[in-house]
Amino acid sequence: MRTYPLFDRNHVTIKGLPFLTEDHYSRLPKEMMDDIARENKSLLWLGDHLSGGIIFFETDAKNLHVTIEYAYEPLMNHMAPSGESGFDLYVKQEDQWIFYDVIRPFPRQKMVEVNIQLPDKTSNTLMIYTPLYTKVIRANVTVEDNEIIQPFDPKYDQTIFFYGTSITQGACASRPGLSFTNQLSRMLGIEVINMGFSGNGLGERSTAQITHLCSNLSMIVIDYDANAGAVGKIEETLIPWINIVRQVHQEIPILILSRIPFNREIFDEKDFIHRMKNKDYQKRVANQLENIHFIDGEWLIQKNETEVTVDGIHLNDLGMSLFAQRLVPYIATNLKR
Repeated sequence: MRTYPLFDRNHVTIKGLPFLTEDHYSRLPKEMMDDIARENKSLLWLGDHLSGGIIFFETDAKNLHVTIEYAYEPLMNHMAPSGESGFDLYVKQEDQWIFYDVIRPFPRQKMVEVNIQLPDKTSNTLMIYTPLYTKVIRANVTVEDNEIIQPFDPKYDQTIFFYGTSITQGACASRPGLSFTNQLSRMLGIEVINMGFSGNGLGERSTAQITHLCSNLSMIVIDYDANAGAVGKIEETLIPWINIVRQVHQEIPILILSRIPFNREIFDEKDFIHRMKNKDYQKRVANQLENIHFIDGEWLIQKNETEVTVDGIHLNDLGMSLFAQRLVPYIATNLKR
């Protein structure tokens, strides 16, 4: 039997996790960890959640024996373990990616061992999404001695950097492939770097500086209103955050998304007024700065769509799909070519 580490770039292609190395399983750049911690230590823990990662490989194996070890068991009470901790498996079929299976722990389980029988073909091309909300310690794939795993290049020629909140990170998709950023990646055939931080999209300057380490970005999407707006930090952080980005990325388009309407504003006018205040400010910023585009969150999830969340805030699978489908035209129109 031959065992391959699932994050070994000698045998697989990894997209969406530019800073991941064999000894650093994180979305965040290793060289910036101290700077990030000085502003907000919570980002280090959330950075260990590998949301947005995609692993590509080809194999002639008939079966995969997959072993996953997590730092902790599934914890969330409003999100399925398959989304929180699952590895989503897609198979390439006639130039389309078709969902095939999801490798996931049971509640109170920190180790997964599973055998996956692949489609009966000479070779299969696989795409695996990494978990949205957990820290992975180890991930291996074992095949027979005479079988191989080798990298597959998806030929993504564009990369979008998303900065945002828990919804950006993926709450509360039932599996990783259904988070809206991963759906966008499939729809547009592009790489997405997901820097959504649950409860901690607060406009820290170090998060803007991460973009300096990302070359060849085609677009940056800012969607942190739901966190920074809630604590009154939008007006003090938005322009400085953009200015830091522009130190390196002077010309690429930036999209600002105001937050979606939450169900509670139907019953509480103060929540509506607060959302409008933050929305109007973000719109003014977009109008006054060059190559900045504003998207109203209510264009993506409408106020009367009250069955698209799990808790009145975080999107379920239907909400994720609507969000992605409605955002695609804005991205396709404004992408730097």
